Amino acid sequence: MHGRCVLNLSYLKLKSHLLLLKVYYCILRIPKPYQCRPKTYNMKKIFCNIFGHHYSVSKKVTLHIKEYKCVHCGKEVTTDVSGNLSVLTPELQEINDTLEDLYQKRHRTTQQVA
Repeated sequence: MHGRCVLNLSYLKLKSHLLLLKVYYCILRIPKPYQCRPKTYNMKKIFCNIFGHHYSVSKKVTLHIKEYKCVHCGKEVTTDVSGNLSVLTPELQEINDTLEDLYQKRHRTTQQVA
């Protein structure tokens, strides 16, 4: 019970400090911190949000798995196990790199035997 009272008192102190800050900003007419930086929009990202991404192949991992990159916004995706496009996470990037190494080693030995 005692801990709950301490939490309520600290909450009230925080609330009173926030109220004082609001009054301070109003009296001195200082712009609030969140109003200091105007929000900027990247036109390329807006284009992709409206019309969709335009992917081009950025890396061929194997014959069936490729990495793609959007020409406009730079979003990177790859094909997953079922063939669908999924966002290229660091984990998938590492999997693709390992798969590419194995694929190249296997085909290098196949070409040497032939």
